[in-house]
Amino acid sequence: MATSDTHGRRRLEALGSTAHLAGSGAGLLALLGGFAASGHPLVAVGTCAVGYLSGYLLCPGRRPAAPAPAALAAAPAGAVHEAVAAGERALRSPGVPADVVRAGRCVLDAVAEVLPRWDRLDVLSPDARTVETVAGEHLPGVVVAYLGAASGSGAERARVEALEQLALLQRAVLDVRERLQRRAEEDLAVHGAFLRDKFDRGALDLGPAQRPGDRLG
Repeated sequence: MATSDTHGRRRLEALGSTAHLAGSGAGLLALLGGFAASGHPLVAVGTCAVGYLSGYLLCPGRRPAAPAPAALAAAPAGAVHEAVAAGERALRSPGVPADVVRAGRCVLDAVAEVLPRWDRLDVLSPDARTVETVAGEHLPGVVVAYLGAASGSGAERARVEALEQLALLQRAVLDVRERLQRRAEEDLAVHGAFLRDKFDRGALDLGPAQRPGDRLG
């Protein structure tokens, strides 16, 4: 019963569609014109069919509207937490000097500042990918490269290079934090503009003020 009702509604919607009405109107005009021109019923019917199809096919409302694109899901928070854990493990490696560990902690602290707004980053966001790879890949990579280069007379050069690389990683994450902050401020400003437009001149507009001497009646 429900299926037949659905089909019935679809038939009614089709009959009432803009394309059907346009085709019917064009067909009727073609029928009258064909009969008036030839006086022959078959010619008039054929002209009517051509007119209907032309009106139906040319009607802009014939094609259904394209579906709205689906909103992108937020980047999964689990991935960045795993990346932070990988960074922590790397900094606990034996042989990493204290200042390199401190610089690595500053990188992870910058990541922690991004996490409260992590849900504002979607799965395709390059910022989300940047934060994840900095914590889980690049930071451990710096530590591994340092340990491979810090031997003998090259230890000091390796330490300075590691510190410079970690500073670059921290800056990259702080740039993401700043972009998220600016986006939050812009959203707040847009919301404020909406509220001012809705209430300042609308619901709170009480009309022209009365002068003290004005009296009713």
